[in-house]
Amino acid sequence: MRMWIYTKHAEIGVGAVIAALGLLSLFTKDAKIRIGYSVSQLLNAALVLALPLKLTGICKMKSMDCQVRTLPALIVGAAFIVIAAIVNIIYLSRKGKEQ
Repeated sequence: MRMWIYTKHAEIGVGAVIAALGLLSLFTKDAKIRIGYSVSQLLNAALVLALPLKLTGICKMKSMDCQVRTLPALIVGAAFIVIAAIVNIIYLSRKGKEQ
């Protein structure tokens, strides 16, 4: 079964987009644009979860590495991205109201 190859390549691509948006956010001064980057990070986190769970799939055997290690790592990583993006949106929204 070659589903893991498709998932791997797709997740690498999504990870590259997440990293690029993070770098852009570091060098952008406008809070509204940074909020937009954070919203797009939320959508990318949803894509990180959707790829192995619905779109490309992973191995069916529960003892395989893709089930034991990869899927939990992707879920934790996506949760971290969601939490960081929400915290950043709240922070930038409050910072914008103060100015």
